[in-house]
Amino acid sequence: MLRQQLKLSSSGFESLDFHSSEAAPAGTYTASLSLIDEQERRTELGSVDFKVRDFEPDRMKVTATLASSRIKGWIAPEQVEAKVKAMHLFG
Repeated sequence: MLRQQLKLSSSGFESLDFHSSEAAPAGTYTASLSLIDEQERRTELGSVDFKVRDFEPDRMKVTATLASSRIKGWIAPEQVEAKVKAMHLFG
């Protein structure tokens, strides 16, 4: 995906931002950091695995009712009670 050499500043604190392509496949990736000396020998300092996954929006199920039993005719607005049930679905 990306291979880039960075020259360290005197402080040694560097950062690298990487933005993957929208078409990049989901899966497990590895990022590693190595020092390269004058003879092109590599000394690995560390690595980390991370996962790229497809975006899945939150899913919710909402139900709303105005009365617990069926009522014939009109109800005064101040007598109306709404019952709302919301469930967050995941997995």
